Amino acid sequence: METRVRYIVVGLFTLVVGFALLFFVLWMQSDGSLRGRQDVRIRFAGPTPGLRVGAAVTFNGIRVGEVTRVSLDPDDPNAIEARVSIDATTPLSSTTQVGLDTQGLMGSPYVSLYGGSSGRLLRSGRNAPFPVLMAPPGSSLTLDSRKAVVQIQNLLNENAAPLHETITNIQTFSAALARNADRVDGILAGIERLTGAGEKQAPAATFDLAAPTFRDQPADVREAKLVIPEPTSVVILDTQRFMAQTLDGQLAPQGTQWSDTIPKLVQKRLLQTFENAKYRFANPPTEGLDPDYQLFLDVRTFQIVEGKDLMAKVQLGARVMGRGGQILGAQVVEGSAGAKSLGGSEAADAMSQAFAAAAHDLLVWYMETLEREPR
Repeated sequence: METRVRYIVVGLFTLVVGFALLFFVLWMQSDGSLRGRQDVRIRFAGPTPGLRVGAAVTFNGIRVGEVTRVSLDPDDPNAIEARVSIDATTPLSSTTQVGLDTQGLMGSPYVSLYGGSSGRLLRSGRNAPFPVLMAPPGSSLTLDSRKAVVQIQNLLNENAAPLHETITNIQTFSAALARNADRVDGILAGIERLTGAGEKQAPAATFDLAAPTFRDQPADVREAKLVIPEPTSVVILDTQRFMAQTLDGQLAPQGTQWSDTIPKLVQKRLLQTFENAKYRFANPPTEGLDPDYQLFLDVRTFQIVEGKDLMAKVQLGARVMGRGGQILGAQVVEGSAGAKSLGGSEAADAMSQAFAAAAHDLLVWYMETLEREPR
């Protein structure tokens, strides 16, 4: 009796496990869902490259099923029929559009369903066991590639003569460039120099002009308001470059430069010269300032002169104008100093010494001019 009971228990257990496995298989075939399924036939009017059983089916981008069968239509060699199993709640209609898409550029193809009218839902008919959707022909990458190759070949055949002529012209031009490589390099170098696109050169050495200092205050003069405008000069001296006068009298700019253009530098250092002499009322032109006197200057010489020896020379033309516009006096002051080079710190020191001599004489002459004026 106990043996019979054991057999009954084992048999029941086997049946339960079998039903469980069968349910699991059916559940997996239904995409892990207990919802109902619907079979749909899709008729493609052309090739469907790569479409196979198990391919996904999406509706508006959401997976709703898979392809269960792909077959040829025996009555139409151009048609392909595919049977798909999809979720029964998918709102298919007779206007639903069908296409073949791929996952990425080289991915597997899948059936894409999209669009349609909600008022014309698709249902099975009496004579057709499955609803039918019509799809446009698919696109074959192999056929498209062959068509593209044929088009390229036709294009080359039609333009063979112009292409041959173009290649010949390119070869001729390349040969001409090779023969004139040196000239081309020279032209490119000139363009670089013209546009400033060449290699950047090191900045020129820059020096300042020193103003003279005075141990003792010069003779006492009236403390009149004096304005020193920016001096005038010939165009070649309106520069920052050190200037040198060659033996034949030509002015040549040097590689060394001043901290400002020569006229502006002379103006600033003359104002500093008056300050160093305790003359408190010398100013540049300022709006609203009504001066008693104006000192007009002309830079005539400001260079190192080549000769038996190098000499730094400064020559300034000066005029003093009073309040009424009359010229009270005119004078030319000069200064010179021996120089050891045309540029660099030694040339800057020599020019500062020559300027100091000229500035000192200018200050003395200005004060003497004011002394002769009636108070």
